[in-house]
Amino acid sequence: PQGQVDVTLELEDGPPQTQRAELAGGRVTWPWDPPRPGLYRGRIAVASTDAYALDNQRHFALAIRDPHRVVLVNGEPGKSPFEDETYYLEMALRVAFPEGTPAPFAPVVRQTLGDPDGAAAVALCNPARLAPAELGRLEAYVRGGGGLVLFPGDRTTPELLDALTRRGLVPAALDLARVAVPRRIESWDHTHPALRVFDSRETGDLSRLIFR
Repeated sequence: PQGQVDVTLELEDGPPQTQRAELAGGRVTWPWDPPRPGLYRGRIAVASTDAYALDNQRHFALAIRDPHRVVLVNGEPGKSPFEDETYYLEMALRVAFPEGTPAPFAPVVRQTLGDPDGAAAVALCNPARLAPAELGRLEAYVRGGGGLVLFPGDRTTPELLDALTRRGLVPAALDLARVAVPRRIESWDHTHPALRVFDSRETGDLSRLIFR
């Protein structure tokens, strides 16, 4: 069909808003800034005089939430943000899908735990230690319903794992062990401009490359 039609948005606690749209595949957009998180109900109706009016309206409900705040405890800060222990996790949490929509998570990176209250989850990323007061706050936070994710690494100590286990913050006893890494590349030209940067743990170690 040709021509235009009135399309009306009715949202609870707000006046109806009407726009004109093309009958042959028109599109209308209503700017809307939700005043607060919550469940919003409403309907969209097309003004039409066809014989089957029931399908000229659609009811909807939208759940509006604030982003989940996630505290990332950076156990090994790097020389630049790209080398931080939390970098890739933070970037993953900031991804928005679909594109153009707000990300569902709001990560906060810290060097220490601080106050986790109000956070949806805490991620300990290669933690070296937690002060007794921090352990107490973390235990209270988890027992109150907070989420905890532990990413142990080469800085994590048996003492910290024991403390987390005693407080019931991990589901099983944890232990640290060294795993042998096969050295497939034994030597290379350390003076070559393209290779000399790969000569230490900090900047890269070619001997740690594994081919499968």
